[in-house]
Amino acid sequence: MALLAGLAWLSLPATAQTLVIGHRGVAGLAPENTLSAVKKALHLGVDAVEVDIRQSKDGALVAFHDDKLERTTNGQGDVSDFTLAQLNTLDAGSWFGPQYLDEWIPTLAEVMNAMGHSRAKLIIELKVPGLERDVLEHIRTYKLQKRVIIKSFDPAILTRFAQLAPDIPRLYGFFGWSERFNLLMDDEIRRLNPLDMDVSYLQVYHSFLTPALLDEAHQRGFKVVAWGVHSRKAMESMLGLGVDGIETDYPDRLYSLMDEFKLKRLMVGYNEH
Repeated sequence: MALLAGLAWLSLPATAQTLVIGHRGVAGLAPENTLSAVKKALHLGVDAVEVDIRQSKDGALVAFHDDKLERTTNGQGDVSDFTLAQLNTLDAGSWFGPQYLDEWIPTLAEVMNAMGHSRAKLIIELKVPGLERDVLEHIRTYKLQKRVIIKSFDPAILTRFAQLAPDIPRLYGFFGWSERFNLLMDDEIRRLNPLDMDVSYLQVYHSFLTPALLDEAHQRGFKVVAWGVHSRKAMESMLGLGVDGIETDYPDRLYSLMDEFKLKRLMVGYNEH
């Protein structure tokens, strides 16, 4: 009995079984969606690195979140109005800190190269439609079929990708869902049941992720990832809920908190003994 008490933490939600996902690389520790952010995420030992992908004017796939350049570079205008050569001249790092002055907007190919032989998965969020074939070509070129997850907040993008490569897992992201009214909250409110999606993962904003939604998703075979989890309070809540993955700007803080959880559970078992 004492042995079971001492090992009780193993059967409780959220410790080693919870995937740690670096958001936009590690957006809290380095300029988002840059190679520095990707490499720092890998150095921290994350289970997966998430990046956003858009397309330049001349068709290059680039890692960038916003449709406009202003927030994270010294450029102005839409990403899609600039060629790759023009984008390469922009400073994509010094807004975060002077040590990142030489950071540029990387291509998807550069991100895939940076992943190297790490064990981490690469979560590729497609920000706009029409990128599916080019992204798949990159995945096959770099032989990452077993290490990628395709993510989108647009169901149509995921459907098109599934038609091209049904064996590559897909992740559907959204804010929240009202089962009572069958209303899905995202950039717009729509009638859509995420539990009917043909994907492996559902990604829900942490504030709207309820135990009931988590339980039903698990019963239907989905893995559930919480996003927007950056504060200690949110991390504690999601760890206690037992989600399958947590996407965060601060994987270092999450790992520290997970270690605390393990230690506390071991101490409970020791005291009971």
